[in-house]
Formats: sequence, structure tokens, C-alpha cells
Amino acid sequence: MKELHVILSFISICIGCNRRTEEIIEDFGKMDVAALEKKMEERDISLYPVTCSHCGKSTLPTIMRLFDRQQQRIITEAKIGTDVPVIDGERAGYVYSRTEEEQAEIDRGLSKWLDTVIEQSEPFWEQFENYSLVHWNAFIMELSKQDYEDAYISCGWKPLDRKSTVFMYRKNINLLLKSEGSSKGFWRAANQRMFRHFVDLGIESWDIKKDIKLFGRERVRFFVLNLPIPEELEGLRSRCIGDLVKKENNEQALLYRRIEQLSDRLENSNLRANRLQHEVGNLQDRLGAAYRDIEQLKVAQVEVMQESGQSDKIKRLKALIFELKEENKNLYNRSPDIEQSNTNNLEISETAPMVEERDNSKQLAGKTVAFFGGWRSDLKKVFPCKIILHDGKRHDPDFYSALRTADTYVVWWEFISHESMWEIKEWAADRGINVFYLRGMNIGKALQSIRL
Repeated sequence: MKELHVILSFISICIGCNRRTEEIIEDFGKMDVAALEKKMEERDISLYPVTCSHCGKSTLPTIMRLFDRQQQRIITEAKIGTDVPVIDGERAGYVYSRTEEEQAEIDRGLSKWLDTVIEQSEPFWEQFENYSLVHWNAFIMELSKQDYEDAYISCGWKPLDRKSTVFMYRKNINLLLKSEGSSKGFWRAANQRMFRHFVDLGIESWDIKKDIKLFGRERVRFFVLNLPIPEELEGLRSRCIGDLVKKENNEQALLYRRIEQLSDRLENSNLRANRLQHEVGNLQDRLGAAYRDIEQLKVAQVEVMQESGQSDKIKRLKALIFELKEENKNLYNRSPDIEQSNTNNLEISETAPMVEERDNSKQLAGKTVAFFGGWRSDLKKVFPCKIILHDGKRHDPDFYSALRTADTYVVWWEFISHESMWEIKEWAADRGINVFYLRGMNIGKALQSIRL
């Protein structure tokens, strides 16, 4: 028997970006088909969300795939929740779902599968042989060369040479079949391979569309409708009927076409329902997170209400700051002759000697520090953080942009007006960030001395 290298994987369609993501679940290693079937029967496969490699969202898988790495081909690919049932899958959003009781009933039927088929196989073959005589021309067209060769050997006839075609076998068989009995014997022998295929796979593993391509629609239809199975598995048989439809002009054609239409519509509805259920699950998770945030905000609101005394105190202090700023402005306007020439020509030094240097590079990385006071030329040295400089003389958009952007304020208190210092102090109080009042204008030294 041919050896396979089997890989089991899940495939999901991301609800965020609609991309297809495949995730390997298990590598079964090298084994033949019989060992693979036994392995799959023994193993319970648990479903879990597959994370999209593109957008990072997680989505439950919709397809289960068995892949032969040795021959680089897909062994089988089934839709989860549509072709493959999920135990208690409704909670995970799968439409084709079974309860544990339903699965237990199916397991009972599967345990009786071989015994039932063997016990009732003779009536089945008699019915199949009689039916084939009525529809001989249609059935004989579906036999493959391998079917002919197997039947010839079983009936004691010498197979034709290797170069012979199916057409040659069809022509030759008409010469060999002289009676109704020989026709029935030939037909039973020619369909043994198909019989073993359906029985060995088991009804849960039937892939009707592939079987039609392999054995022909008429023969597959008869097997699906008439093969003896335990009563507990009749529900599974009904799921296979929709794939048996053939566009014919007979009395059964309308019925089968209607079954095909309803089956296709049901499959599409199941797929859409699965996607919607997945989206509902994600929305429920987001709603739960929103509710938790609301509860936290309620608790925070209670805490704020309990600290209303502190809020009143902050308001009074801010009002006092505003009054002091206005008074400072009035005093400044009364003494216009104050010279500030010492600030007009000073430049900020970037390389002056340090005192008690400390390495703050890691602490400052990714931060923004705003310096107010003095004036400067372009910075030539690279610092571990972003530097914003403003002379503080005018409260222009750049001044307030620096206040909004910076993580820390540094004020050169010797070279800035009191009005600007009060404005900076008020912004720092509102934003809850630190202000450092330093002498000189050495950026490197200042960065070594501040603590964020």
C-alpha cells in the first residue's frame, strides 16, 4: 500500500482582512491509508482560533485539510461545521453541530456498521444486479479499466493486453456475456472495488463529489440510496443525497434538481451563518470589554466624587495663580525700562563641562524635553531624547506647541520672564508633569540632572 506523509492543518478566513490563513495542527509522519484512518478515528481534534498573520485578528477555522507532503497533494479538504460536524459547535458559532447525545447515537451506529453491511450484503447485491440489467447501457459506461480487469480475473477470464482500452473491454464483454446469470456475476465482480471503498471508508468519510468522478454518478447514486446501514446513521445518508443530482429529463429529475438547489442553498447559508456567528462572538467579546471599562469608570467616578474637596482646592489654587499672573503683568508694564540685553545675545551651550555627570540615556530615550529661556543657534550635538527650544519671550503657537508636546519642562530661570514662568507652571500643574528650574543654559548638564 502506498505510503503517505500526512499533515493535518486548519484554515481560517480572517474576519478582519478576509485573508486565508493556514496553521499546521499535527504532523502524523509517514503512514499508509489504513493507518491514517485508524489514527483519525482515535484522535479527538480540538478547535481553537487561528491568528491572522496580516492583521493579527483571531478567527475560528472553517476548513480542515489533510495534506500529503511526500507527493505534494491534498488528500482531503472538508468544511468545518458544514461537511464535518462539531460537538457542541453552536457555542462556537458552527451551524452543523451535534450534541453529545447525538454523537453518542452516531457512535452506536458506527459500531454496528460492518456487521450490518455484511449481514445484509446479499440482498443488496441481488437488488444491484437486477437493477443493472434494466440500466445496463448506462451502468456499463461507468466501469473503469481496472474494474474490467478485476472482473475478468474473478470470472476466470483472461484480461486483455495492457494496451487495451476501456472501449475494447466494452466491446469484448458483449461477446463473453451469454446469459443473465453471467451478466449478474460479472457485474458483482466489477463492483467489488467500489463496494470495499464505501464500506471501508464509512459513511462519515464519504466524499460524494469525488466518488462520482471516480465511479460514476449512476453507481454512486445506487450505493448511497441502497447500501444497508444501521438505523442510527440514516440522518447521515440524507446529507449525501444532494450531491447525487443529475440533470436528466425524467420523472425524478425535478426532484433531484430541487434537492441539489436546496443543498447548495443550505451550504451557502451554513457558511454565511458560520461567519456571522464568528463576528457575533467577536462583538460580544468587545461588548464585554466595554462593560468592564464602564464599571471601572463608575468606580473612578465615585473616587473622584469622594475627593471633591481636593478638586475645590485645586480650583482655588489655579484662581490664585491667575491673579498672580495678572498682577505680575501689571507690574511689568509699569517698569518698561528694564533691560534684558543680557538675554538677547546669549546662546545655549551644548558642550560645557558637566558637574556630577549621570548617564540618563535609557531614561530619556523616546522622551521629549522642552527648554524655555535664552535663545540659540541650531543644535549640533545628538542627544538621547527629542529637544524643543523656545526663548519664552512670546506666547506664540510654537510656545504652546512645546508645552503640549513635551514630557518634561526645563526653565532657564535667569533668562525668562515671570509671566512665562507662571504660564509654564500652570501647564505643568494641569498636565501633571515635572518642571526643572536651572541656572545657565547647558543642555547636556541639564539632561544629566533631571529625573523623569
